[in-house]
Amino acid sequence: MSKISETIAKWIDVKEKIAELEKKHEKYRNMIQDFMEKDDMTELPYVDSNNKKYSIKKSILHRETLSKKDIPSHLWDQYHKTSSYTMLRLSGNEKKEKHEKNEKF
Repeated sequence: MSKISETIAKWIDVKEKIAELEKKHEKYRNMIQDFMEKDDMTELPYVDSNNKKYSIKKSILHRETLSKKDIPSHLWDQYHKTSSYTMLRLSGNEKKEKHEKNEKF
């Protein structure tokens, strides 16, 4: 196996582990949020088994957005901001195989 093939295999493995952990993270986060909302709490202290202290603070963040279709084009041209970033997208053969199976019917 070439070095890049090994790297891609490791990346795929890590991406799968991250997806699994993100599901668990969301589950526990929702449980904590539900607990805090039930008791109308904005802060929840916690001390772990090593006596390390934590505090979970709940806050609501607001973000304002503006759509291009909602303002005159000259204002959009003058004030819009563009952000660029590099993205690597992984696509697996299983999606392609499913699509090919659906085309046969």
